[in-house]
Amino acid sequence: MTTADPALARPPACGKNHQLAVILSQVHEIDISGPCLNCGTELHGKFCSSCGQRVASPKLGLHDVLHEAIHEFLHVDGKLFRTMRLLLFNPGRLTLDFVEGRRARHISPIRLYLLWSVLCFAVVAYFGFLSNAKVRLTPSAASRVATEGAGSGSLTARLAHGVEKVKEDPKRLSEALVHSLPKAMFLLMPVFALLLMLFYRKAQPYYVPHLYFSIHLHAFAFCLLSSCLLLGATGIALVEVVSLFLLGAVIPYFLLALRTVYGGAWGKTLAKGATMIALYFVLLNVGIVIVIGVTLLTI
Repeated sequence: MTTADPALARPPACGKNHQLAVILSQVHEIDISGPCLNCGTELHGKFCSSCGQRVASPKLGLHDVLHEAIHEFLHVDGKLFRTMRLLLFNPGRLTLDFVEGRRARHISPIRLYLLWSVLCFAVVAYFGFLSNAKVRLTPSAASRVATEGAGSGSLTARLAHGVEKVKEDPKRLSEALVHSLPKAMFLLMPVFALLLMLFYRKAQPYYVPHLYFSIHLHAFAFCLLSSCLLLGATGIALVEVVSLFLLGAVIPYFLLALRTVYGGAWGKTLAKGATMIALYFVLLNVGIVIVIGVTLLTI
C-alpha cells in the first residue's frame, strides 16, 4: 500500500495571495481543541461557533503578529480595490450590490465614507484651504450691537463678539470649521437620503437603500474633492483646470447613478436630478451658515 505525497494532494493555489496565506498558516500550528479563549465555548474548528473569534495561542510570537497583519491586509486590500473600482467607474452599481444583498465582497458604506471624508478634510487642514475664511458684520448688525451694547447677551451681540475674536486670530475660524464641517456633512447624508425617498418612493419604498445611495455618492464626492485639492495644491495652472473639470464630474455621475439604481426614462431622471441638486445646495448653504453661526457663538 502506497501513501500519496501530501504535496500532491493539496488543491492548486489560486494566486500569490492564496499561496502567501497558506505559507503563513503553516508557520505556527495552533491547538484547536478545548474552550474558546474569548467566550469559553468548546471549539470545533479554526473559528469559535459562538463568538466568531479565530483560534489563537495565548502566547503570541512575532510570527503570529505577522500572520494577522498580512491576513488583514490581503483581506481588506482586496475588498477596498473591488469597492473603489465600482464606486469610481460604475455609478450606482455599488449601491445596487448592497440593495440586492451582495455585501460581503465590499467595504461597508460607512467605513468607505469615513475613509474619504477623513482624508479630504485632512488635505483641507494640511494645505490650509480654509485659512482665508472670513466673516464680517452687516451694517444693520453692527448698528444693533452699538445700540444694545456688546455685553447685552443678545444673539447678535454674541455673534459680534465671535467676529471680533476671529479678527484678532483668523486661524480660530478655519480650525473650528475643519472640526465642525465633517460633522455637518455627516448629518446631511441622511437628509439627502430623505430627498431621494421623496422622489423615488415608488421605485424603492424603504429608507435604507436611499441611505446607501447617499453615503456612496458623498464618498465619491469626497474622493474626487480630495484629488482635486491635491492637484490644485501643485499651483500649476493646467493641473488646476483639470481638477475643476474633475470636480464637475459629480453631477453626471449622480445622474448616471440615479438611472442605474432607480431606473426610469432619462427625461424624468434629469428633471428629478436637477431638482434634488438645487434643493441639496440650499440645504448645504443653510448647513454651512449654521456651522459658522455655532462656531462664532462658541469660539
